[in-house]
Amino acid sequence: MPRTAIQNPPSPPPRAPASRKAACRSGARARMARRMKRASMRARSLPNETRTSNAREAWECGDRSPLSAGDWSPSTLGRLRLLPATATGEAGPPRCPPCCGTRPGGADQSARRQKLRPVAALPSMSSVERIAERARAALNGRTAAGRLRRLEARPAKAPWLNLADNDYLGLARDPAVVAAAADAARVWGASASASPLLTGYTELHAELERALAAWHGYPHGLVWNSGFAANAAVLGGLPRRGDVVLADRLIHASMVAGILRSGARLRRFPHNDLGALRVMLAEAAERRSPTRQLPGGEANEHAGSETGAPAVFVVTESIYSMDGDGPDLAALAQLRKEFGFLWVLDEAHATGWFGPTGAGALEAQGCPGEPDVLVGTLGKSLGAQGAYTLFRDGALREWLLNEAAEFIYSTYLAPPAVGAALAALERIHELGGERAQWHALSRSWRTAMQQVGAEVPEGDSPIVPVRLGSAARAVNVQRALRERGFRVSCIRPPTVPEGTARLRVSLRRGLTEAQRDAFAAALTEAWSCA
Repeated sequence: MPRTAIQNPPSPPPRAPASRKAACRSGARARMARRMKRASMRARSLPNETRTSNAREAWECGDRSPLSAGDWSPSTLGRLRLLPATATGEAGPPRCPPCCGTRPGGADQSARRQKLRPVAALPSMSSVERIAERARAALNGRTAAGRLRRLEARPAKAPWLNLADNDYLGLARDPAVVAAAADAARVWGASASASPLLTGYTELHAELERALAAWHGYPHGLVWNSGFAANAAVLGGLPRRGDVVLADRLIHASMVAGILRSGARLRRFPHNDLGALRVMLAEAAERRSPTRQLPGGEANEHAGSETGAPAVFVVTESIYSMDGDGPDLAALAQLRKEFGFLWVLDEAHATGWFGPTGAGALEAQGCPGEPDVLVGTLGKSLGAQGAYTLFRDGALREWLLNEAAEFIYSTYLAPPAVGAALAALERIHELGGERAQWHALSRSWRTAMQQVGAEVPEGDSPIVPVRLGSAARAVNVQRALRERGFRVSCIRPPTVPEGTARLRVSLRRGLTEAQRDAFAAALTEAWSCA
């Protein structure tokens, strides 16, 4: 029977010859890998004390086996845990495996090794110890620079006049507001007990959203657990990579955190300089297409297409928390109409204090409802807790409640805070006739401080900065005022720029002329002590 010839499989096409240099590199890498593996296995088979002592002895004797001196790179030694740190923090000798007396030259090296003193094992720090040491070093640096912060528990009845908090209208202790918080706790419980997308969103929360939106003249609202969460969510979720955010240089840290997280390009214009903002807007307009898709998919008049030129956001505050001043909001509204950017405005420190109904600086300057997104707080003039965002376009609200981690993954705002905020809204409407008196009070306190030589700007907001320059001087003046019965905030870098440390005096409704004069006298004495 004839045999069937066995066909050999076709041979693969010949490889292109590798260069001699590439072959040498490949072989060297393979040899290095084998040596690293042998070194690791030998070193791990010994106790730590023996491994450290023998490694030093071998190194001092000139034994570099199994790796040559040139093979011991810091990254390699770090991976093998063979590079201990000395007491001075310098890298010590590698823990190479002990010399073997049977190898060529091993006997001579063993004899020389006996003349050396034994080396004690170096203590190794755990991860927790390393992090704690890092934290201590950073805290020591803050202490040396006069920037160390500490918590101090405030008593229920403090022995000093509190000019440090943000309860501008005194509503946190208003009997009607406190009673409303207690009533909400009895009806709804002390906690929302769930995130808003589960069962944390109650009819009480919905009522507050409607009341806040109507107060400011917006169709859509959303309540948040804190102002930081609201700002970070809005500016971390609406801008996208490739968009441009033009922001005042002194915007709040929560806004900066959100913008940086979004991946959008952040450009800062000088504080309250709308001329510089106009130049930036003109530059951005040259690279911008007329339409852009919102995150939810709908077209938005404010920005370019998703694949086209960037959308443009402008981010400002109406009253800045560390300076007590603000921009020309009517001029900003005009810029928005001219350039079509999406405007995000934080009214946290203006709400309650400004405007015919207390709705803030927008109302006071005659342009309510102009920003596309308005951020407000419940924890300042309203005397409660939490924050809110208001929207001209409901798609932005729906996008955030579907995507913002700050909203989705946290137990919602407690019902007592919601009840307190609703009562505070009613009280603000009742107190409208006093608003002119509060502005006069602010001007009066500023004048009194200027007369004792303090660097205080003009204005009528409840925030009065007393600029002192150095952090050490600010701390000393704050301490001296505390000893004289007045509690004020001490604001230091990095909260404010270097060389602009200050005292922050927070005014409130109900302060008297006698308290003003006593504070001015105490400031004069504290000034001389510093």
